[in-house]
Amino acid sequence: MLADFRNRTDDSTLADAVREGMRALLTDPRLVRLVSPTAVRAGLERMGHPANTLLDETIARELAEREGAQAFVTGAVDRLGTGFQFTARVVGAVDGRELLVERVTADDETGVIDAVDRLGTLVRRGIGASIEGAATRPSLARVSTPSLSALRAYSAAWRADGGPQTIALAREAIAIDSAFAAAYVVLGAALASMARMEEARLAYDKAYELRDRLSEWERLMVESLYYARHLQLEGRERALVQVLALDPSHRGALVNLSDLRLTQRRFAEAESLAVSAIRLGYNRHVAYWNALEAQLAQGRDAAAESLLIQAPAELRQRLDRAVALAVRDWEAARAAIEVARDSHHLRVLQGLRGKLSLDERHLGTEFRWWPLQLLRYTGDTARALRAVQTWRARVGWDTLRPPARAYWILIPTLAEAGRVDEALRLLDEWRTLVPDDPRHRSDAYWSLGAIALTEGRLDSAAAAFLAWHDAPFAEDTHRYNRGLIEAGTALDRAGRPDTAIALYERALSVWTMDGVHYEATWYPLVLQRLAELHESLGNADRAIHYYGEFIDLWNDADPDLQPRVADARLALARLARNR
Repeated sequence: MLADFRNRTDDSTLADAVREGMRALLTDPRLVRLVSPTAVRAGLERMGHPANTLLDETIARELAEREGAQAFVTGAVDRLGTGFQFTARVVGAVDGRELLVERVTADDETGVIDAVDRLGTLVRRGIGASIEGAATRPSLARVSTPSLSALRAYSAAWRADGGPQTIALAREAIAIDSAFAAAYVVLGAALASMARMEEARLAYDKAYELRDRLSEWERLMVESLYYARHLQLEGRERALVQVLALDPSHRGALVNLSDLRLTQRRFAEAESLAVSAIRLGYNRHVAYWNALEAQLAQGRDAAAESLLIQAPAELRQRLDRAVALAVRDWEAARAAIEVARDSHHLRVLQGLRGKLSLDERHLGTEFRWWPLQLLRYTGDTARALRAVQTWRARVGWDTLRPPARAYWILIPTLAEAGRVDEALRLLDEWRTLVPDDPRHRSDAYWSLGAIALTEGRLDSAAAAFLAWHDAPFAEDTHRYNRGLIEAGTALDRAGRPDTAIALYERALSVWTMDGVHYEATWYPLVLQRLAELHESLGNADRAIHYYGEFIDLWNDADPDLQPRVADARLALARLARNR
């Protein structure tokens, strides 16, 4: 772990600059695994200290033990006539024994960068790098900055609030050294934390452009982020695999690679990666979410239940209702939602159960799914189109930047509502204004399929929907069964009931937490249609099963949906009499 360096000069920022220079020089997992700044801040908070507490030797030793670090690096900066002396010490975390001491000097400020570079080389050798390996390591000026002033601003940015102050200091460092790649990384993280995503993207892209000015480790992490944002899945995979080759225990890379494996539907690998991160102490929501998603997608509900029990209490409450919805345990989901007072998932559950008479003013992000749900459940095109207009007005569609507009769901909704001309116009607009949308590129297949379906080109529609299902994921959410019910609908209308049934039942067999909004647009209807298809083919037991599931789900549906339920009850009674 990297602790603070004691300042014994009249220059209040020099010790911090030395520490950050040492961080750049020691960031080499083949030699040593540094406890991340994020883990340090979290550890301090668990100890009851503010996140910006100075890591003196007492606190550093306790924190190093807590974080499983074998040792920590600390030191001092002293005035030496007109110059400086820099001392680095490696101290054992368990017994406080001094394992290594190295000292270098600088004649004046102009020699500080070179002195820190020499100090880092000595420490690396003392830790275990060979003389040859230490000598061939890029210099501090190369992997950080040749400017002490820029390094001062950068180190102050690390100390700052993670928000506006960090942004200002990172920009100050960049103004001094416009090729300071690491400063762009810090700037991007601070901007992202404030939801200034476009500015963050530009900062991260600049870091990628300057990635040769980063250590190998940081370069790979920047490449991974860049490839993820720009939907270069092969590049992202390659970078993450290289990161884990350097450090198999890097928790963030394990989770990021698990996320990629989920998008590739390589569920067993995704589960293994996410669980490994959890076992290494990565107790963040995303690690548990990815592990649970992978387990549920494999039908491993018992493993998911076991993992959920092990999750920290503050995460478990957020996860339990998502798991219950994924496995379609409606009563468990309702109970968990009520305990959490989660109005968002309550509306999703109400929609699944045929309760669409909601106060539109209080709909959240699920609002964009609601018009499609209305259209499919009620067949009321006018009401669905009014909901579309309300949604577009509410989000200020025309004022949004094109990448922020949800073309990916608006276009198929309009197509299903019979507005093919408008859907085609918006599809052209989407392609023109957002030619390289990194989140929803593959969803264009959904739009093409919906347009073909409305135009009666059933084979083309089924092909587009299946292409949507098979395409690499680019979305923020993982809808693993996407496209299957839409393709089934096209083939159902084409008079191919056996193939339609196979696709419908395949969609039902997939459990996903992220896909619950999407499932709420079709799940009850597929139950009813499967019952009808099985009845028509003489499969009485399967028909009875699906009719029963549908009736139980929509028993208390809205009055305008009750005729569907009544028809299902009559069919169920008819089947029972004929057995």
